[in-house]
Amino acid sequence: MNRRDVLNFRNQMESVRHRMANLIRNGLDADDALKKSPMVI
Repeated sequence: MNRRDVLNFRNQMESVRHRMANLIRNGLDADDALKKSPMVI
């Protein structure tokens, strides 16, 4: 894993964090947001 991989991963996680915050802010329950997140493994 190199620096670019780390930065890409960080950026991806930041995007997920923003998406989750928006879903919850718009009234989606946190548990439902987790189920709808494309990043859940």
